[in-house]
Order: sequence, then structure tokens, then C-alpha cells
Amino acid sequence: MSTADMDAWSDLDAFLEALPEKLEKSPYDHGVYTQWVALMQAIGNVESLRDAQGRMCSQVAVPEETLLGWIADEEARLEANCDEATLASIVRLFEAGVQDRRSPSMWQRYADAVLRMADSDDAAMQAAAAAVFGAEDYSQGVLLRAVEATRANYQHGQAIWVLYKDRIARDIDQASEPQRGALVELLHTALLDRLCQPHAGLDDTWSLYSEYTTRYHNADYEQQMVAANEIVANTRRLCAQREALEDRLVAAGNGWGAFSEYIDRLVQQKGASVEEVAALYEQALLHNGYSPEAWSEYTAYLEGVAGDTSAVLAVSERAIRSCPWSGKLWAQAIHFSYMVHGRESAGEVFRRAQTTHAIDYSMLEYGHAAVAWLTAVRLDSTSSPEAAEMLPATCEECIDTAYSLEIGTADPYLFLERCCTSVVVELEGGPEVARKIWTRVCKARKVCTEAWVLSAEFERAHGTAASARSVYRHAAQRKLDNPERLFDAWLAFECAAGELAELYAAERVVSAQRRVAQRRLEREACHVGAFDTQPEGPPEEAEQAEAEQAEAEQTEGPAAKRRRADSPAEATRRSDGSLVVFAKGFPLGYGASDIEAFFGGGANVGQATVLAAKQGAACGQAKVVLRTTDALVAALDKNGSKIDGQFVSVHTFKKQRPARAATAEISVEVRGFSPETSNKQIEAIARGAGTLVRVRRSQAGDVAYAVMKSREDALRAVGLLNGSEIGGKTLTAAIGPGAGTGAGASADAGAATKMMPRRVAARGPAKKVRLRTQQPATPASEAGDVGKTNADFRQLYLGTK
Repeated sequence: MSTADMDAWSDLDAFLEALPEKLEKSPYDHGVYTQWVALMQAIGNVESLRDAQGRMCSQVAVPEETLLGWIADEEARLEANCDEATLASIVRLFEAGVQDRRSPSMWQRYADAVLRMADSDDAAMQAAAAAVFGAEDYSQGVLLRAVEATRANYQHGQAIWVLYKDRIARDIDQASEPQRGALVELLHTALLDRLCQPHAGLDDTWSLYSEYTTRYHNADYEQQMVAANEIVANTRRLCAQREALEDRLVAAGNGWGAFSEYIDRLVQQKGASVEEVAALYEQALLHNGYSPEAWSEYTAYLEGVAGDTSAVLAVSERAIRSCPWSGKLWAQAIHFSYMVHGRESAGEVFRRAQTTHAIDYSMLEYGHAAVAWLTAVRLDSTSSPEAAEMLPATCEECIDTAYSLEIGTADPYLFLERCCTSVVVELEGGPEVARKIWTRVCKARKVCTEAWVLSAEFERAHGTAASARSVYRHAAQRKLDNPERLFDAWLAFECAAGELAELYAAERVVSAQRRVAQRRLEREACHVGAFDTQPEGPPEEAEQAEAEQAEAEQTEGPAAKRRRADSPAEATRRSDGSLVVFAKGFPLGYGASDIEAFFGGGANVGQATVLAAKQGAACGQAKVVLRTTDALVAALDKNGSKIDGQFVSVHTFKKQRPARAATAEISVEVRGFSPETSNKQIEAIARGAGTLVRVRRSQAGDVAYAVMKSREDALRAVGLLNGSEIGGKTLTAAIGPGAGTGAGASADAGAATKMMPRRVAARGPAKKVRLRTQQPATPASEAGDVGKTNADFRQLYLGTK
């Protein structure tokens, strides 16, 4: 064995040794399974390869192309060795494919393979196939399943139905006379059923029905065709409606938005059955299988119209396998597991979500699943003492787990916190435990308005008006994300409380905070920069140029606006950062064109750049250069929008303020005055020398520093102050230590830090406050593994990692 072969086997042994731990920690990691299968293919270990493929199929939704590649490899082995194990592997892979994705192409390949086995002249293959399927005549059952799964697919269901029809026709030709009548009737039923179903090949089906009637019912041909023509006329009307929608779908590129519109139109027309709408959802998932929104809407639709909850649960389980990073999909699986199998089954789903670390990257995603689990336990607690006993501990565990995650990923509506609070109040019979929850939440989420409002509402319901008022007052002093929501709630509370004085006090605080917020917005607007650069020249010329520009903008057409937006001057304005926004939270599949469309297209966007992580992988972030101020405002309004269940954040980077240039301020040191001498008395003398900046005292109060604007002013101040008398005391003055190097060095470092106003100095030495020592930061190596993000999970499934 060569050195390279020995190294390869060494790497393989290390990978196989670490594999159980990797799969236990992250059983939805598509990359681990792919590497495992590739290694088994490389060494040619067929049994281990099939084991790896089976484990992967049992945990994740394997893409159709990958499955077909595995099947092709097995079929290549089957030609030389028609054994039962190989056929069983092929059938297992086909069954996995048709369960995860209701794909007509996968069913087509499955039906072709089954017919090839059934029609083979190889006795070994026929015997092996019969053993795998457990029956001699297995082809008809597989074909019937394929037809039932694809019959409602408008574009691609016809080919599989034709296989089924041809199989019945062949059986009629080979059947004996007693069996022939039943098969003819079966073919008649299949043809009529197909004529009732809207599909793209309706004309071909009508021709097949005509041939069937001519051959088997020629005596009453006209009567049969007239009856069938009434069915076909109604089906043609439905097909005409579907054709227009299908054309729109193809033009839109089979995106989820186009499918969603298609489904809405189909439901509004009330001409489609549940089976047809479900088939359209399945078709949408073939192109958008990694969209949690598509799976969630499909499940919600089935829940509303289907009476079979087990079927809805099956879809929920498929959704988890495709999008394990979505807490909402886990919540739906927990809910339907409880509805079908009870609390134990729902708890197993929730524990699977926890132990596989699929949703512990986000408080929001974890909260969805936790609320579903708490709801199941709460519903069961009315009839089960065990559930009632475990409910408080479950609430505490969910809250602790949620607040161990990144606080920036929290649920803006606090569904988990509300659920736990209501459960605790109901069980404990007192507000103390729930109050601790709200105190913890408000401390952790300092700027979340909803948290403070809910805490105040809790105090109003379970505490006193004074405690609720205290929460409002504390919250009003913070820089909240939605202060008006808090102000409105506070004023409504004071109006309901009925105390006029407290209402007036609240109005004063609210008015003051609104002014603070308004000034903050004005400062931020000024900080972003004047969006229109001021023209050079005197103020009168600038005002005139600005008026001419405004008039031109009002009268010019769209083409002229576009030319002006692409002009070098406008590009210079954009390059300074005033019209640049940064956005994050986009799906990993989004390119520059998708981001440009999100912000209004080329009319608003000058350039859209997709950013990447240090490793080169997509990170869902972009830098967008906008054309106009209106486009910037519209872009900032999109902050908080949702795409595929993810929040998109849009913001600007604040430009750093230039450091203030050092000035020539000089300090004049003054001594000899009495403790009763005020700073204003020293100021009155120093102002006669020139521009006085300020007067400060040392901490002991025996030295004053008169800071002058320039050195010339300081020299004149020394002449005036030196020898002057205040209160019978003669002053001495001199240029302070370190003078001549600017205001920051006008006195020595110790004196500068000790200077203070006289009123403070007269109180005596300042009280020393011991600052709390800060805990050392935990090294990255000791912090443990960082939880995976939503983008990480999507990269695993989209193959971009």
C-alpha cells in the first residue's frame, strides 16, 4: 500500500470515528451525510454505502438529482447481479424520493423501473422483484399509486396516466374471457375519471376515449359520446382558466410568489378541488422546497380544509426534514403530533428540536416551538395530573433556554414570555413568580417597547397603579424602539386611573421625551449629511441654484431624472456614503438583481453588491447605493420586512465625526484668594484681558484656572490678575504648567482632572466610588461551539457551503 493510500485510510478512520458524535450533535447537517456517502463510494464498500444513504434519507430531504444518481449506480450493478439486495436498495431509494417530494418525474422513473422489472425475461430479476414487493403482480399497484399521486398535476400527470391506461389495455388483451369484462369496465372508469380532471392533454384523452368506445361499445357509440361530451365541456372551461394561470407561472420563473398568486386565484374561483390545490402546493415545493413560508402555508391550508389530521402531520414531518431551521415548522409538527398521538408524541418532537440544535440559534425560532409545546402540556393538564405537575418546570426551562440564546434574535411580540406568565399566574395563584419573569425580561430587553408595556399591564392587573406607573416612568427614560407605543399606553392608563395630577405629570414627561426624541432624529438626519451638496459661491447664489434645481426637478421628465441620477455629480454625492445603505437577512439564494428588485429596481438603485463572509460563503448581506433621497427614505422604510420568514434589516453607517482640532487655549493659574472668593469674581477680572473660555477650581479649592482663548489673552490676564485684590486678599497669577500645547495640555494631567466648579469644590473632597470590577471575557476556545445561524442551515441544504 502506498503512502497516499495509507494517508487516505487514516483520514477515513478518523472521519468514521468522529461520525457518531457529529450526527448526534447535528443530525440535519447535509454536508456530513454527503461526505459520508462520497467516502463509501470511493472505497467501494456497498453495504456501508447503502447504510449511509439510508441514514441520510431517514433524516433529511435528499434532492431528487442526488437520489436519481444513487439509483443509476444501483441499476448499473443490477445488470451484472440481479440479486434481491440490489433491487431492495433501488426500491427503497425510489420510495424515499416519492415521499419527500411528490415529483411527477420521480414517479415516472419509478414506474418505468417497475415495468422494466415486471416485463424482464430474466427469471432471476423477476424472482428478486417479487420477493422485494411481496407479490407476483406488483406493477399494477405501483402504477395506481403513481396515478393517484400525480393525477391532479396539470402539466405532468398525463404521461404516468397513459402508462397506467396502457397496462390495463395490455391486461385486457392477455386476459381470459371471464376476467376481460371487469378489466374493460376498469379501463372505462379510468378514462371517464381522466376526462373529469383538468389537465393539459385533455384532447388526447378525448381521442383515447373515442377509440375505446369504438372498440368496446360501438353499438351505442353516439349515446356514450354524447354523455361524455357533457363532462368534457365542463372540463374544457376549467382548463381554459388554468391555461392562463399556467402561462403566468412559467413567465414568473416558478417562484413561490407566483405559485402563491396561482393558488389564491384557484381558490377564489372555487372551481378547483382540494386535491388540485394540494397538487399545486406540491408542485411549488419542487421549486421552493427550502422556503419555510411555502411549507407553512401548505400545512395551514390542509388543516383548514382536510378532515384527515394524520395527512397534515405527515406534511409537517416532511417540512421539518426540508427546513429544520424553522421554529414555526417545528411548532406545527408539535401541534399536529399532539392532535394525533397525544402529549408524549408532541414532547418527543420538541425534544428532537432541542437535542439536534436545529433552532437554538434564535430566540424567535425557539420560542415558536416552545409555545407549541407549552400549549400541548397546558391543554393536557386539565385531565392529566402528571401534565399539571410538570407545567411549571416546563415554563421555567423554556424561559431559561430562550434567554440563554442571542438576545438580538428575540421575538418582537414576546409570545413565549406571555405564555409563561399566564401559565405561572394560573398555577401559582400569585403574581410574584410572574413578576420576576417580567423583571428579567425588561432587564434583558432594555429597548423593547412591547416588553415594558406588557410588564406595566401585568402590574396594572396583578399589582397596583403605583407599580404600573413606576414601570411606565422607568421605560419612558429609555431609548426605546417604539416610544410612541409606550406613551400612548401610559396616557391611556393615566386616563383610566382617574388621577388628574398623575395624568398631567405623565403628559409632562411624555412631552419632554418627545422633544428629546425629536432632537435625536434631527441630529441623526444632520449626521447622515446634507443629501444635496451645496453649490459653491455666496449664499445668495447657493439659494438661487437650489431654487433652480428644485424647479428643474419638478418640470423634467423620467428620462431626464434618470440622466441626472447617473450624472458624475450625483455619483460623487453617492460616494460620500449619504445614499448608501447596508441590508442583512436576505435568503442566501438572493443575487444582486433580486436585491435591486427588493429596493425598487434600477430607478432607485444605482448599484447593489452582495457581501460575503471571510470564508467566501454567502452571508445574506448587501451594500446598496441609491440614486436619490426619496429612494433612501423608501429603502429605510423596508427595515423589518420579512422574506421567507426572515427579518430584513436596513440601516446606514454613521460617518465618524472629524476630531476637533486642538486650539491655542491657555490656562492662567491664580492663587492667593480666600475660600469665600467665587469664580465669578475671578471671571470679572479676567474678561478684561480678552476672550475667557471658563474658570475652574482645583479639587482642594485653593487654585483657580482661568482658560483664555489665546496666548495673548492669557498674558494680558496675568497682568490684570497678578496683584489684584479680592476680599482683602492679593492674587498671584502666572501661565499654567504645560501652556502652549492647546487646551488639553493647559495644565498638568493631575490638575486638569481635578478642576471643577467652585460650588462643587466648596463641598469638600469628592466621595470615592468604587467601580464594579468587570469580569474577564471568556476566551473563544472556552466559550463552546457557537450556535448555527439560519444562513448556516440554509447553506447546508442549498449546497453553498
